[in-house]
Amino acid sequence: EAEALGKRLRNSGAEAYVVKADLGAKGIWYRVRVGRYQSFSEAQKVGSQLKSKGSVTDFIATIY
Repeated sequence: EAEALGKRLRNSGAEAYVVKADLGAKGIWYRVRVGRYQSFSEAQKVGSQLKSKGSVTDFIATIY
């Protein structure tokens, strides 16, 4: 599922990649991450655009 979403986002021009996360008792999950943004507001804007297009159902914006 994550790989398919990542591929759809990349095909639409987004810089998307999949990260494996071991959540212990919850098992292995795969997270789809998009882009590297200069600011939190830029990440929020792109996330909102992806959500309004129906590309994602929800998102979390973070800055590393």
